[in-house]
Amino acid sequence: MKKFVRVLIANEHDSYLIIEEKRSKNLWNFPGGKVEKDEAIVSSCIREVFEETNLIINDVKFLFKNIFAINGERWMGYYFITKNVKGSIKLKEEKSINYNYILPAEFANYDNFIVKALDYLKGGDVCV
Repeated sequence: MKKFVRVLIANEHDSYLIIEEKRSKNLWNFPGGKVEKDEAIVSSCIREVFEETNLIINDVKFLFKNIFAINGERWMGYYFITKNVKGSIKLKEEKSINYNYILPAEFANYDNFIVKALDYLKGGDVCV
């Protein structure tokens, strides 16, 4: 099964970074991407966030994993969370066109990949 990672990056106002993807208008997601063959999951988080945003993240904490159907294939998605960030956002990949920070109360206005994370944040089991 293919794997992907997403990282919820919180700012000082407890808002979370989302990226608008170029491939589809108004498709927003948390930074992340595909896990490469033989790559550690946490290493993938660090690499993908840097590739997309130019941010360096540390102290990522596991939030949840879930199976998603993407274009008829089953993917295992691993979600992490962090507040430990260095650098300034600079969208580096052609596939990303915009970014924003949103509050958890706004997650429901977005795609299922973002909505699913709200359930785990509400659980209160994660400290960053």
